[in-house]
Amino acid sequence: DIVKDRKVLELGSGNGLCSLAAAKLGAAEVLATDYRSLPLTLVQRAADAQLGEGQQRLRTAVYDFAAPMPSPVTVSMRKRAEKIAPPEHPLPEHDVLIAADTGYSKALAWRLGERCRAALAAGARVVVCES
Repeated sequence: DIVKDRKVLELGSGNGLCSLAAAKLGAAEVLATDYRSLPLTLVQRAADAQLGEGQQRLRTAVYDFAAPMPSPVTVSMRKRAEKIAPPEHPLPEHDVLIAADTGYSKALAWRLGERCRAALAAGARVVVCES
């Protein structure tokens, strides 16, 4: 029920497993994003194979949720929130935000936290997991 009939945004989708699962579970729309285009090409192929050629429910887009990436030194400082520049681009429209295995560094975790707070403030549901 978390994704059914909702707009889902996956940050840092990589192989797109969460996006593909959301589409299979009845999400109205799914946007799989990553900062690289190659994984997104593979996600789109998998979506076409699993959901039907030319399907429109799962789309992909190059989107770097962490840009500009804060430096490790800045993230480690006191009062860092005052020193870190805001994200370059707002989050695409969504009802559910998914991020899996995206917190590889303190800087990425910081930026992900900002994105989750923004999503929650806008009324979205947020699902984050790390392995």
